[in-house]
Amino acid sequence: MTKFRALPGALATGTLLLAFTLSVYATVTENDIVGSQSKVDGSCVAPLPVFNGQNCTYNDTNPWMLPNLFWLGPISTAGYYEVGQSPFALDPSNVPTMTPPLPVIGDNKIEVPFLTNSIVTIDDNDTPCDTNDVIGARFILGAATRAFAGGPGTWGEETWGDGEIVYEFGMDPAPPRDRRCG
Repeated sequence: MTKFRALPGALATGTLLLAFTLSVYATVTENDIVGSQSKVDGSCVAPLPVFNGQNCTYNDTNPWMLPNLFWLGPISTAGYYEVGQSPFALDPSNVPTMTPPLPVIGDNKIEVPFLTNSIVTIDDNDTPCDTNDVIGARFILGAATRAFAGGPGTWGEETWGDGEIVYEFGMDPAPPRDRRCG
């Protein structure tokens, strides 16, 4: 009798272990992206270190290996505003001059929200090895206006509504991190 009572318990335990083990190696997982995009775009123009002796990287890494570079960080090249609240919209008398008011810190910039259905997708190819994972993403932006630098001394702006800007990144292989798994 004892053997028969133990059998259902063993089967239940085996079933649970199998279920948990299989869920660890799920084929595709989707994770919601919640949050927002930065208030500004930054850039680091490649010739700047050579011509001006300034390092505009985010973390003062000096990839050019030039001596005595002054670190100033990335240069702001665009700012985001609520629709109708950009420097152009608030003072249209400056448009279409060549030098509209430049976006500055504290001028009502906003973080552009990511909307529902912004996701990161990971396909692990049913293996525990990270080197064959495939990753993709979709970012859907909320309504905003982007004021940006144009050519020398010029600025422009673009405006969009909720969901009109969608960044899609296809399913690409993850960068190799561990070459021990096959």
